[in-house]
Amino acid sequence: MSAATKIVGIALAGVLLAWLPAAVSLAMIDGLTGSSSTPVFNLAAGEGRVITGDGNNLPVWGFADLDNPNNPIQGKVQYPGPTLIVNEGDTVTINLTNNLSEPVSLVFPGLDVASSTAPVFARGSKALLSSIAPEAAPGGSQRYVFTASRPGTFYYQSGSNQAVQLRMGLFGAIVVRPTQTTSKSYPVADLNLQDPAAPPSVPTPLANKTFSKFAYNEAGVPATVPVGATTISNLAASTGYDREFLFLLSEMDPNFQTWMDLGRDRSRHPANFGDWIVNNSSQKQDFTTWKANYWFINGRSAPDDMGTSFDPNLPNQPYAGMVAFHPGEMALTRFLNLGRDFHPLHTHGNHQRIVAEDGLLMTSAGNALDQTQTSAVGADLSTEEFTLTMSAGNTFDSLFWWTGKGLGWDGYGHKPGDPLAPYEYIGDHVVASAAPMVPEPVYGKYPTNQYVPPAPNAAADTTLAQALPILFSPDQLVFTFGQWFSGSPYLGSNEPLPPADVSLNLGGVSYYFMWHSHAEREIVNFNTFPGGMLSMAGVIPWSVALPAE
Repeated sequence: MSAATKIVGIALAGVLLAWLPAAVSLAMIDGLTGSSSTPVFNLAAGEGRVITGDGNNLPVWGFADLDNPNNPIQGKVQYPGPTLIVNEGDTVTINLTNNLSEPVSLVFPGLDVASSTAPVFARGSKALLSSIAPEAAPGGSQRYVFTASRPGTFYYQSGSNQAVQLRMGLFGAIVVRPTQTTSKSYPVADLNLQDPAAPPSVPTPLANKTFSKFAYNEAGVPATVPVGATTISNLAASTGYDREFLFLLSEMDPNFQTWMDLGRDRSRHPANFGDWIVNNSSQKQDFTTWKANYWFINGRSAPDDMGTSFDPNLPNQPYAGMVAFHPGEMALTRFLNLGRDFHPLHTHGNHQRIVAEDGLLMTSAGNALDQTQTSAVGADLSTEEFTLTMSAGNTFDSLFWWTGKGLGWDGYGHKPGDPLAPYEYIGDHVVASAAPMVPEPVYGKYPTNQYVPPAPNAAADTTLAQALPILFSPDQLVFTFGQWFSGSPYLGSNEPLPPADVSLNLGGVSYYFMWHSHAEREIVNFNTFPGGMLSMAGVIPWSVALPAE
């Protein structure tokens, strides 16, 4: 563990006390779901405000959902706009009402628009483009229709005065689910993971990883592929997942937001940052001076992005931004960059496998738009990344899988005789060692013999708290103690703590890996660390329930 990582862990332990336990109660994509093959969404553009992780309060423009009865913030402007979740083949209608003082329009990059796409030219002169799509005038409305012709991760945004309106927040995500509904299995016996369907006391390698949810169609993808004289699992071509999450990235320059709030001439429309007079009539502010100092995941900066969705304290920022899954579950994260800047997203704890970019599979199919081809080969060109660099307008579909395989020690802290956990790597389970296991106490942060957690099955026996790891004993510095410590540095083992000590870990038994921008200035709130584009991924043991999707 690097010194920087230790500092981050210590700092986060102080600021996340009120967030992490509640955050894990939400483990899915929040949004508006189409209820038919012709879903209709009624949205309104308007003004709202966001609260940053350091307590600042800034104006935004956003979209509000007008009529979905299941939306807790129906009628309120939100940043980002409502996530629209539809199915492949749907004909989607969006009725936009404009409550702003300048024209607003909608565009849908990568999707097949059926309504008019004629651009708008100011004052009828083609020398001055006003919008790249038909607009809703102030106080007016406009209707847009597109076909969700292929699955993937997309977005909608304003096509009017984009230099201002995109920086103000007029955008949102679109998730198009594939038509595939049948389950599909891929062999994984060589990974030596415990079969969750087998008795936990009997080491039983999982034969197949079976999915019933997919990011893209893969009905014809072979379960195995030949390599020389043998065959290997084709799991790396699959887009199957167990849990699904959204990371929509954006950023703000507080000087620009303040100008929009207090400095601009509201009699002039559309808003133009060049209208800001700095010192005198000859010195103007423009977008060459724009510089972000706030960064957001799903419209929130850390630590707020690790809170609960629809927090009443963040009335215009409904969506949380934290990943939580059980060991062995495949987590799909849909990344979108709707800001202006590059953002290098880094996942700790494991690599991520990128299966699609901009709604296009990483595939060897001759035509990535041809579903008959892509559903036969899948994401066979998927790549593993530790850091995903996203340019403006990029979307990526990423799969993350954590089992503890290859740690060289029992990540669950199992004691002799303990049963296996679902998807546990059998080779590191304490009872799988050929050599006799010699118990030793693990004191963790405590001085020798100051406090030894009692054995769970004998009050008089205080010698064994954890089993000796199979291959090596990990350096205690690889674990974050203090408020993260559960009495044991292992997943799934909840030992007693000394009186008056507390823990931030959910149930005292979870691992947390930081997911964040690898540009250091983007993990602050207006130069105050930690904050910004920073969140956590929680590996939650199976003993702690997560909501079904």
